[in-house]
Amino acid sequence: MKRLAKYLFTALYTFAPALLPKAEIVRLEWNITRFLATFDGVERSVIGINGERASHFTIRANCGDRIIITTKSEIPEGVAIHWHGLFQKETQEMDGVGGITQCPLTTRNTIVYDFFAFPCGTHWFHAHLKTEYMDGLRGAMIVEDSPDELPMVYDADYVLQLADWYHEESASLFNQFTNITLNPSGAKPVWNTVLINNRGRINCTLVDKKRFPVCTDRQPLTTLIFTPGKIYRLRLINMAGFAPLNFSVDGHTMTVVAADGVRVKPSKKLNSVRLFVAQTMDVLVEAVGNENEQFFMRCKSNFGPPFTSLPREQFPADFNPVGLGRIVYGANAVNQCDPKTKDWDTIETLENDADLASLNPIEFPQEAKQNCSILQFTIKTTPTDPNWLGYVSVDQAPFATFVLPTMPTLFAITIGESIPASTNPLVLTSSDIVQTIFVYNLNPAVHPMHLHGFIFRILYVGNVPLDKIQSSCGENTPVPSSLYKKEILERDVVTVSGCNADNLGNCQDAGLLIIQFYTNNPGAWLLHCHIEWHFATGFTSTIIIDSDHFSQNPKGIGMFDSGLVGTCSSLASSTPSTGTPIGITTK
Repeated sequence: MKRLAKYLFTALYTFAPALLPKAEIVRLEWNITRFLATFDGVERSVIGINGERASHFTIRANCGDRIIITTKSEIPEGVAIHWHGLFQKETQEMDGVGGITQCPLTTRNTIVYDFFAFPCGTHWFHAHLKTEYMDGLRGAMIVEDSPDELPMVYDADYVLQLADWYHEESASLFNQFTNITLNPSGAKPVWNTVLINNRGRINCTLVDKKRFPVCTDRQPLTTLIFTPGKIYRLRLINMAGFAPLNFSVDGHTMTVVAADGVRVKPSKKLNSVRLFVAQTMDVLVEAVGNENEQFFMRCKSNFGPPFTSLPREQFPADFNPVGLGRIVYGANAVNQCDPKTKDWDTIETLENDADLASLNPIEFPQEAKQNCSILQFTIKTTPTDPNWLGYVSVDQAPFATFVLPTMPTLFAITIGESIPASTNPLVLTSSDIVQTIFVYNLNPAVHPMHLHGFIFRILYVGNVPLDKIQSSCGENTPVPSSLYKKEILERDVVTVSGCNADNLGNCQDAGLLIIQFYTNNPGAWLLHCHIEWHFATGFTSTIIIDSDHFSQNPKGIGMFDSGLVGTCSSLASSTPSTGTPIGITTK
């Protein structure tokens, strides 16, 4: 097992689920429901699972286990659930992206998500349709490593789900955000407060009682129990829709050991770490307190340029930028009043989210072909569409805002339909390519970029003059060695810097992110900004890898799970499916 697990970890892209011995099946049954809840003291409608907060439904599986989740929708909105961080190799239709790998699941209908838990690490799940996950449909997914493969020693782990929180529902806020009459500057809505495991606090005297009549000031805080002298692995997940979050524990330092599920060389001791939207980070914390002591955990949201552009006087009146939790030593301290500890006077943290190095970098095949593409992003209004939308140009194609296709892209390429230009497609006709992507940001804000189906190497993060933006690149285009980071870091979310703008908001340079990955995972995969306001406005592209893998399969649409295909009414009566994902073998 040890040799096999090590091989699968170092040769990540050749993962074959059938090779894993003793894999088990994790079966879950979920009803997606709406109900009233008070995450921070203000009562509002939320989306959850089985009538409870989605944070209560952490998925835990061993690396290589098969996960089967029977999912029924009981809400009027459509439902698609993405398993963030999993590759879905040979189960591409299970990626859970509305308009790309399925049609949205409609009310009172059921589908079965059926996939393998790989790669190992700290991951999460969330709704992947418009801005839906900001209303509560998000939770943790932990894929456990083989015990004999752990390069770290710790006594126990805790999962901490960190998030911004809005009192108004996301659909209403989105309509206000994109409307140029209501929002002439295009500033994104700012959150009300910050949650740790869906718990936070708000000052009820500042809440608009006409809109939110139910409010309580004394919400219980998320509490972790430590034992003096032990070492704890905290699995941090930024599930926010907008806010970058800084996490710290009063009086305790931490060491980063993983980022987005990827093992990294242990960092120096830090007293704070920043997670951009959708990033995960595993840290080791030594329990240096004494019995019956307690300490605050702090989750501070980042606001002001380059994170938010809304003027401070237009923030919510009840704005609370810091979420709190408790670490207590011994069960006797659980019922004590809040800690009296103080925040750190000086901050020791990482310079940026690429300031780490992978412990076991993946080696690309030396014989693989090289390819290069250029993506440019901006956010603007146009004479033909006065709303604030994200626009993307792929390899010098005209800038276009992403429009969710009626026919999911994965199914369209399988049945031979043309791919709409409005999906901003980057089409790679074959797999087994080392693909480099230059991402230019022509917007003053930073953007956490997420690629589905892969982890990628981060070659460069920074800014370049406007006259240095490459107009083209292609097969066997070399990446200047001066742009390479000194050490390889792989993850699946990294921020591209904002441009430096003048007083009128015009970019004087461009943010540049260069990523590289090996493409032997055929499918239709999104590359997008994970700020939900931007994703929903079209700040998205689709990377299509090896379409022949699907279009030339003799089973046609029948190669996919019939339930996922059946989410689309136009395909529901098509060629019968095996009823099983293409990577699953039934016995």
